Amino acid sequence: MRKKKRRIDIFFDFDKLEEMMDELMREFLEEPTFKERKMLRKKPLVMGFSFRFDEKGNPIVEGFGNIKPVAPKKVEFSVREPLTAINKTKKEVIITAELPGVEEKDIKLKIEPHKVVIDVPNAENQFYKEIKLKEKVDTKNFKKTFKNGILELVLKIKE
Repeated sequence: MRKKKRRIDIFFDFDKLEEMMDELMREFLEEPTFKERKMLRKKPLVMGFSFRFDEKGNPIVEGFGNIKPVAPKKVEFSVREPLTAINKTKKEVIITAELPGVEEKDIKLKIEPHKVVIDVPNAENQFYKEIKLKEKVDTKNFKKTFKNGILELVLKIKE
């Protein structure tokens, strides 16, 4: 007697699995009861995401885990940290900062003996960076140049 091979529809199984996962996510994203919250404190915290495409080829990203997502808040991405380079010689500290899209009049500098603050608060492209220095620098006598979005500060080291 010959055994009959069972045909498995792989795509049907994946569709069924996807439906099950969607249902689990819907249940998970509902507000947990007090008892469930208490249980969650005893479990390890897990959070991740799944990535798939819909029938039109659009990407769908869904989160999962036992951490309840919160309502999205408006996040301020407007203040950025400029790329900086610090070079030192025996007598000077040279700080170069990239500030694209900024005008010189918008740059506020605060130079302290062991710290330099570059702040561009009132421009379309806002930047902020604090640079701590090991050397003590002269806060009164320094050279500042700004051209094509590049700020260069030459600070004299105090002996």
